[in-house]
Order: sequence, then C-alpha cells, then structure tokens
Amino acid sequence: MFVHRLQFVRSSHVHPNTKYKIPCYYLQASDDRLVSAVAMDWFSGHFESFHLLQVQGPHFLLQARPQECASRVAQILANPA
Repeated sequence: MFVHRLQFVRSSHVHPNTKYKIPCYYLQASDDRLVSAVAMDWFSGHFESFHLLQVQGPHFLLQARPQECASRVAQILANPA
C-alpha cells in the first residue's frame, strides 16, 4: 500500500513552473526517518502561500502527537493565511 501511494505521487505530471494559489500547510515531523526534510522543498516551490509547521515527533506524527497536530490544524482553520 505504501509503495502504491508513493508511485501515485511520483506519477503526477506537474509542470515544473506550476505555482498553486491555494495555501499549503506542511506539518513536518522533526524526527521523520521516512520522508526527508528535503521533500518540503517541492511544496515550498509549488505553492505561492507555503507554511511550514514543524512538530516534534516521528513519521506517524498524527498518531504520535494527535493533540498538538489537532491544535495546529485548529489554529489554521481559525486564522487562515
């Protein structure tokens, strides 16, 4: 299943100069050993309104830190960019 998800993402054909106008909020796990911090570069380069939110924790951030993640999402919904 994980491999299928990665193949789906990789198969997306996005023009390298495409800039999306919708805001992007990226929850980045500080101790993620599966997704490199460099992965954030793609999102920051393709969204005009990019927001990096770092949370202390492992790859499965929503499971490991559900309260903090929920709080961050609630803040975003209350005060969108």
